[in-house]
Amino acid sequence: MESASVEPLIAQARAKGIGTIAMKVFAGGKQGNLKSLLNTRLKYSQAALRWVLDNPAIDGLIITMSTFTHVEEYVSASGQTLKREDLKLIARYREEASPLYCRVSCDECRTACPHGVAVNEVLRVYAGMEEGRKPIPCETCDGPCEAACPHGLEVRARLLRSHALLSP
Repeated sequence: MESASVEPLIAQARAKGIGTIAMKVFAGGKQGNLKSLLNTRLKYSQAALRWVLDNPAIDGLIITMSTFTHVEEYVSASGQTLKREDLKLIARYREEASPLYCRVSCDECRTACPHGVAVNEVLRVYAGMEEGRKPIPCETCDGPCEAACPHGLEVRARLLRSHALLSP
């Protein structure tokens, strides 16, 4: 999801002899929620791992493995070459998950917010935030952050849902 904005940085690091480790490889882990990606013989997680491991400028990756099934699934993808069908699956995931995934490298909606709400932080880290940066004013705002989001994310609705779910 971040490739266009991150790949030049990875290339610069490589040119300076700095190693890189990929994180957030599953881009929000939405594959289980996208019906078109269920019950396929190809798994998005394996395609994403092969994509990272195929990139000579990336030295390693960090992923969460919370079950033995994850370990088996992810380890079985290592050592395999990236295939054309992997790239098609990754493109399909990118298209379908785009409006569900707030990118780390994007800051467009936050800078568009007239109330100073820390949009990208709200969607990631909430409990430790100062009260004045939480999306309380979003309830009555007309949502310029949504118009600013180049990925079609329903920013205002997600912020309000985050606030409702995360507030004590």
